[in-house]
Amino acid sequence: DVVDFDLYLPKSEKNKEYIKRLGFNGKIHFTLPEFAWSFRNPKRLSSYLRGGALTSKPDLIHVLDFPYAFSAMVNSKNKIPYIITLCGTFYKPFKKIPDNFMFGRTYKNASNINAISDFTLSSAKKEYKINENKLSIVHAGVNYDRFAAPVDFNFLKSKYGDNKKAIVGVGALKGRKGFDIVIRAMK
Repeated sequence: DVVDFDLYLPKSEKNKEYIKRLGFNGKIHFTLPEFAWSFRNPKRLSSYLRGGALTSKPDLIHVLDFPYAFSAMVNSKNKIPYIITLCGTFYKPFKKIPDNFMFGRTYKNASNINAISDFTLSSAKKEYKINENKLSIVHAGVNYDRFAAPVDFNFLKSKYGDNKKAIVGVGALKGRKGFDIVIRAMK
């Protein structure tokens, strides 16, 4: 069977260079509102409340979390199921009005909520009391061929000596990643 995918992006992304490199063969629609870090700005909130981002009626909407999960709820008009994927980088528990109200409702109305890690899932579950039946963990996919090239650590050996051990950490330097804990522990 063939599945058709439409990709919806913010209007402001239309002429960005990365769009050409996506290699996406489906339809791309630049109809989403500008990215917003919060809905406490009434102008930003109104751009999401208007809806109208969908140019066709899909059978299912899949969206990454903030802020576009709210857009999925508004554009679904309670007739199109939507799935939210919570990514650690974008997911954050909202503690202030109107963000907490908007996203509590958005998560409640979602057909399913996927998280890319146990930590992200437990944070969302605790903050929003999401129904267990709607929650699942779907770890981010990896293209192993991209990372299959052998790594030459000779530069480390030449810099620090053959008898030293090397610890490699993969991830952005963010507090929640724990690199600082490893450094203190090694001391």
